[in-house]
Amino acid sequence: MKTAAVVATLLASACASSTGAGDVGDKAGNQPPSTTLTLVTSEQLGRPGADTVERFVAAVDELSGGRVVITPTFDHPSDQPPNLDQVNVQALRAGEFDLTLVPARAWHFEGVQTLEPLQLPFLVETDAQADRVAADTGLATALLAGLASIDITGLGLFPEGVRHLVRLDGAPIDPTGNLDGLTVRAPAGDTTSAVLKGLGADVVYLNSGDLSDAVTSKRVAVAETSLTLSSSLPAIGRPSVLLNMVLYTKFNVLAISDAVVARLDVRTLAVLRDAAAAALDKTIAERPREPDALTQACAIGIGTVRASEAQLQAMRERLKPVSDQIITAAGVQSLVKRVSATAGEGSEPVLSDCPATEPSDTVLPSDVAALKPFAGDLPDGTYRFEVHTDIILASYPNFPKSKLAGYSGVYTAVLNGGRLTLEGVINDGQTWRNTTIYEVDGNNVTVALASGFDFYTPMAVHWRWAV
Repeated sequence: MKTAAVVATLLASACASSTGAGDVGDKAGNQPPSTTLTLVTSEQLGRPGADTVERFVAAVDELSGGRVVITPTFDHPSDQPPNLDQVNVQALRAGEFDLTLVPARAWHFEGVQTLEPLQLPFLVETDAQADRVAADTGLATALLAGLASIDITGLGLFPEGVRHLVRLDGAPIDPTGNLDGLTVRAPAGDTTSAVLKGLGADVVYLNSGDLSDAVTSKRVAVAETSLTLSSSLPAIGRPSVLLNMVLYTKFNVLAISDAVVARLDVRTLAVLRDAAAAALDKTIAERPREPDALTQACAIGIGTVRASEAQLQAMRERLKPVSDQIITAAGVQSLVKRVSATAGEGSEPVLSDCPATEPSDTVLPSDVAALKPFAGDLPDGTYRFEVHTDIILASYPNFPKSKLAGYSGVYTAVLNGGRLTLEGVINDGQTWRNTTIYEVDGNNVTVALASGFDFYTPMAVHWRWAV
């Protein structure tokens, strides 16, 4: 097993030896052989974590002049077990992949303690604080140092987004943060689970399909998530987020197996390290920010609730024993102080609440049971329209790129007195047909769609219609 000092020295030497993409030959002018490395992640294309992977892959290609190729596998494993991030860490350790991008919260399962500060509540609460922590090379190195205990080397620490509590069962989220008697779905992570239990929650780990069933049967009431990802959650009625209470900030860890490090030449190691730094710079510059994420969340109908200063202080006091126990057990007191000092004070713009009532042209889920067949003033007949990928991305910039072909195409709608037959010839070669009901109110057509692969629950979709 390598010590952290040996690994750090090796990578520092590799960086010092870096000569750039245009000068990778030896003194005789011989070019080194090309290298292909595999990378695995549970992140789905179009989501912030996958964007980080794509930036890293592109930077490796550019810095190596195409000599080093990273082959990523996204959305792994395909059966989406609740502990999918741990599966990917174990796949890295087993030699099935060379690199991985995994959330910092997942490494505690493998015995890594140095990343624990990033999961503590009320420590890193804003995008600006997260950027400062990730950009501090010395601090990031210290946080990643624990990976050496399991024969893994951290190449980079990447901020993604702050995490909130979102209520999914139609009731407003409690501004006190009290979760007594409620079941909360959270990504698998020991520390996150301990914090949620400290607020009274019964914590469960569920994949998206099981979550849908759990929400519709009212077995799960709350989820821990980011605003950016909140639109993908199933909900009964209008979901609500506790806007100014941040559980923690999600960071992703880019890591490589030490067994792979041992067989790579120093120039390749330097390329990987430099590419990780370049990907970090772009991630900090380009990742979704809370104000933009909130605008999109409001657009799909989420409601916002705020805790008062007294309620926030009460939450801090309630969770302090939990945080103290985590810090003591992990032995990371000095690291917590460093993270706090580097993060500094939050300096984010003040976030505005989502409208209390939704405008008539807002796209948001509705209760299908309340929808009645009503044709309104829209003439019966056959209508055909085309949905381009740019139309989808204009309304949903974070729509998974891998799914665009499955939603773009030519649609034919046959309207008949409140009954609708909708057929689609989709760009990915599939055909789609649904017979349902609709109602009209002015320029808005509300269509009931049954659950399907991406629709977690039956929902009503609102269209703007012009004849």
